[in-house]
Amino acid sequence: MGGPDSVIFVSAGITEPKKGNSPLNRLNLYLNYGLLGLATLVESNGYKVKLVHGGFSDPADILCELEQSGIIPTRHPVMLSLPSSFCLEWAHIFSRTLKERFPEVSIIAGGRWVIDPDPAWAKKRLPDVDLFVYGTAERRILSLLGGPQRWSAISSCSASLDRSTEAALVQPPNLNFFLMDDYRDYHPSLEMSRGCGFSCSFCLERNVKLQTIRSPASTVHELCRYIQQYDSEFIHPYFEASYFRPSRAWVREFEEEYRSNGLEVTWRCETRVDSWRVSDISDLAACGLKVIDLGLESGSPRQLVAMGKTKNPTRYLEKANELLHACRDNGIWAKVNVLLYAGETEDTIAETVQWLDGRRDCIKGVSVTPLIVYRSSGDVYSYVSELSRAGATLVDSERLEQDGYSFVHLNSSIPHERAIELTRRISRRYMSDQDYFSLKKFSYYPRTFSWESFNEILDSQPLDELPFSRPTSACK
Repeated sequence: MGGPDSVIFVSAGITEPKKGNSPLNRLNLYLNYGLLGLATLVESNGYKVKLVHGGFSDPADILCELEQSGIIPTRHPVMLSLPSSFCLEWAHIFSRTLKERFPEVSIIAGGRWVIDPDPAWAKKRLPDVDLFVYGTAERRILSLLGGPQRWSAISSCSASLDRSTEAALVQPPNLNFFLMDDYRDYHPSLEMSRGCGFSCSFCLERNVKLQTIRSPASTVHELCRYIQQYDSEFIHPYFEASYFRPSRAWVREFEEEYRSNGLEVTWRCETRVDSWRVSDISDLAACGLKVIDLGLESGSPRQLVAMGKTKNPTRYLEKANELLHACRDNGIWAKVNVLLYAGETEDTIAETVQWLDGRRDCIKGVSVTPLIVYRSSGDVYSYVSELSRAGATLVDSERLEQDGYSFVHLNSSIPHERAIELTRRISRRYMSDQDYFSLKKFSYYPRTFSWESFNEILDSQPLDELPFSRPTSACK
């Protein structure tokens, strides 16, 4: 699968983890399933393909590994994916180093939630990239391999696609994990749908309509195929969808397909807290659902309305309460996501904590994140003005322009540093070291990573910097 005729796909890594540069955060493995879908499509059309994740590795080391394996230089463009704004610095170093070593190799970069359809900014930020592709690329990826002489004829390579229709471009592709040398370290992902369209102010997919969900038959077929590829049922697929929303008919058909194929695979998904029928929880638990990432965001009615999460916070929180109890009663781990938003106060945070306290026995873990503003958030400066009316200010407006994102001072009494302190304090209130490890091991830590290795790392970490509590007896 090597040689100078290989098509190389690179998922840009991160020079420093989003939530702090600790050894625990650097263990996380984030599968770029979108890029793997493109690589699979190219491979199925007869090309030799290799996909690598930059992770937290040095970009120069990744390039050296590709060179030593004999697949670079290559006559095809290198496909560089930008899955996050936090990847830009890594991508810049990688593309610059690649051009210094092999100036004849072309680089094509894409990342619909990062570079946005702004050619001048993208080129300024990544000057060594030869072509930027906006939107999704499944319908154009084969033409992109034709070289610069064909690029000018490819639709939407330097212009925006309408984000409201992007989600409906293609059905989610199947994935060939064999294209990754280290695929066994990752738990597999299964793309279920794209889009959301609920118009939450902080969400990059707020204006992208929800796509039709992958069929139950296709879902089960892929699960069976993953078991064969991994030669194991001890995998925990992530059902990837910004808003996983199966209908009652879908749940019934999936349960039938799952049972008839004799599956025992457990899986994870992400969804809102206010739109699932509680009656579906027991059925999904019976056919493998083990972890739900729930986008609660806040227990404060005022903040829920401010962030556009709901217009009826009372009903919203009632539905969230019902869902959490259903998860508990059916043995499903609920990991609750909380967002500290613009205008947050000690009182609104206390409301959220009080709400979570009342459901502590339903919660496996809590992930708390302060608001981050991204440059690709539509009319970002109008959004910044909206946030300023709630008392929030950017930590660094120059960083928004340079790196595509900025942290936020939530108001004059909760600057960003205080918000970071609060995220850890709130998370520790509900999540033990064992809870944290179990949730991470289920989806993000290497599949062979052990509890013993986890504890060895903890021995050198300051307790006040951990997002979970740790029994005193466990500390040296």
